[in-house]
Amino acid sequence: MTKAIRYLKPYWLSVVAIIVLIFTQVQAQLALPDHMSKIITNGIQYGGITDTVPKAISETDFTHLEYFMSDSEISILEDSYLEIEQGTKSYSNEYPVLKDENIYVLKENADSNLSTILQKPLLITSMLSNEEVIKKFNFDNSEQLYVMVIALPEVKAQIINQIDQMTSGYTEANLTAAETMAIKGIYQNLGMDTGAIQNRYILQEGLIMIGITLVMTLCAIAASFLSSRVATAASRDIRRDVFAKVESFSSAEFSHFSTASLITRTTNDIQQVQQVLTMLLRIVLFAPFMGISALFKVIHYSSLVSVLALTIVVVIAVMIVIFAFTMPKFKISQELVDRLNLVSREQLEGMLVIRAFDNEDYEEKRFDQVNTEITKLNIFLNRAMSIPLPVMTFVMSAISVVIIWIGTGQVDAGTMQVGDMMAFLQYSVEILISFMIIAMIFIMLPRSAVSMNRIFEVISTKPTIHDPKDPKHLPAENSTISFNHVSFKYANAEEDVLDDINFTAKPGETIAFIGSTGSGKSTLINLLPRFFDVSEGSIKFGDVDIRDVPQKELRDRIGYIPQKGILFSGTIASNLRYADENISDKKIEEALTISQAKEFVSRMPKGVDEAISQGGTNISGGQKQRLSIARALAKDAQVYIFDDTFSALDYATDAKLRAALSKMIEEKHATIFIVAQRISSIMDADKIIVLDEGKMVGIGTHEELLKNCEVYQEIAHSQLSREELGE
Repeated sequence: MTKAIRYLKPYWLSVVAIIVLIFTQVQAQLALPDHMSKIITNGIQYGGITDTVPKAISETDFTHLEYFMSDSEISILEDSYLEIEQGTKSYSNEYPVLKDENIYVLKENADSNLSTILQKPLLITSMLSNEEVIKKFNFDNSEQLYVMVIALPEVKAQIINQIDQMTSGYTEANLTAAETMAIKGIYQNLGMDTGAIQNRYILQEGLIMIGITLVMTLCAIAASFLSSRVATAASRDIRRDVFAKVESFSSAEFSHFSTASLITRTTNDIQQVQQVLTMLLRIVLFAPFMGISALFKVIHYSSLVSVLALTIVVVIAVMIVIFAFTMPKFKISQELVDRLNLVSREQLEGMLVIRAFDNEDYEEKRFDQVNTEITKLNIFLNRAMSIPLPVMTFVMSAISVVIIWIGTGQVDAGTMQVGDMMAFLQYSVEILISFMIIAMIFIMLPRSAVSMNRIFEVISTKPTIHDPKDPKHLPAENSTISFNHVSFKYANAEEDVLDDINFTAKPGETIAFIGSTGSGKSTLINLLPRFFDVSEGSIKFGDVDIRDVPQKELRDRIGYIPQKGILFSGTIASNLRYADENISDKKIEEALTISQAKEFVSRMPKGVDEAISQGGTNISGGQKQRLSIARALAKDAQVYIFDDTFSALDYATDAKLRAALSKMIEEKHATIFIVAQRISSIMDADKIIVLDEGKMVGIGTHEELLKNCEVYQEIAHSQLSREELGE
């Protein structure tokens, strides 16, 4: 995981922005239940009254409050309110003008202790307006009661004592509710529109919730955009590094990683990493932020938090069980994808052979076997991964019922408000979802870890062929190439493929290699561009060992035509410009002429702009080979390697091509290496090297080898008559 995270370093500013956006989104999302609670408790239950001190009081209510206050408290009360005489224009448009009595409006600089001073008087006066309470004290109405309070101090004391007993079991929430309802009664007595106050409060909170939702939505969109962009960019960088590493591989590394496996690692595995990086930047950050922040919101509800904690333990336990069953299967899944790609690739590339041998049924069974295995495994994984959703749905429904059941009891006891219970319910759902996401991430991360390990196995592979730390440089002019007692064997092989190869090739010479199949011709010629490195001995360009030269510098001097002509999708011109993107049209025409490709290219409707399909499947094998030769000739190289290139050409074309090559060699003073199966292709070579089971068994001209090399004689006599050989 840490290996993938390091690819996020170039985008650290975006990562920081994502963290800030997600944190803001979480805080905004967690603010919504608080405002919903306020709407339920303050807006609906309390009628929008949030004041702890009345903003305005009628003269009657003001007097009633003073009945239950000490002289010092009365002084503070009177200093905190501005008296407005009856009929006078109201102090504020918010309060009505009373014709029958004065009103008292709260001053801005009111005493800070006023709320504490007013709490008990507000509760008493509010209760004394209740008919049941009035009857309990044996009075017909509240006016009689207040008359007795004024006249008889013992009645006042009795009332206070009785109300203290009634409120002794009240919680803080009960007292707040009673005080708020008392203030609402004062406003109603004053003639204020409490309905409008309620509507205004609910509208205000609703607008705040809309604003918070807008902020939350914008943060979510921005975080998703940035996380997707960063994850995609990081995946692009990983894919680029994988491809760059694969480009540096020698044949030894390609024997370790199959082509199908490399394709899977570059596509499917990197796609898995991209998904997990996106999750890391969004969900992996969001879930802990949400879960921890929500826990802090509900931690003070001790009786409900214990139920929530037990539920979280159950959720984590379910996820651990699923993890234990699915984790080993994820690795098998990726290996099966490799096998499926391998089988598909083999069958597509060998479709003509399959049809020729009438083996369609066998290949269908082979494909069906792999396809069935991966299908069964994916069905198992999908079923296992589908378990958490119904389990979590049941758990969240059950916990909701339990919370409502316990919460209603606490609401009835006055220890919790309805809005608080609803908010706790929402927080609980957020916490459970967060922990479920975290648990799911811990299941998905190992699956992605398999892909990451496969990717970084490629990236961390050290190529057996690499550039030197202190590079030397080739001479500017073409120089003698010498193979000095060269031996080579493949990795982990017991025997040498080539043994003690020793010869030189001067500029302007044509060196040919011939021998039976498996004698090491192509292996030998592939040592020169360092597709392999020699096991013993050395290859020198002038006085410089080619292992001391950067690979790019060495290969810039070489024009290489492989045994199998390979063309890329595009046009004829784009394939020739593959050797040199700045090549002129004249140079393209010259390369086509020498390679004997100009004739068929000129007959094409679009000439050099004719489209070439992938692999050159829309042209013949001979045409493809001639275009491969033209591509190498278009490169201004000092050394040309023809690895059994002429085998796809007819004798006439072969003869014309060799004649044109001879003229080019004279002009460029280039060195030519030819691997051939046909004697006729190499009879005019300056040196012919005969290989047999990896050893040089002959070297010389055609005439010399016919006299003194038995292996060459056998090959020559098997292909040409004595007259054709000049004997």
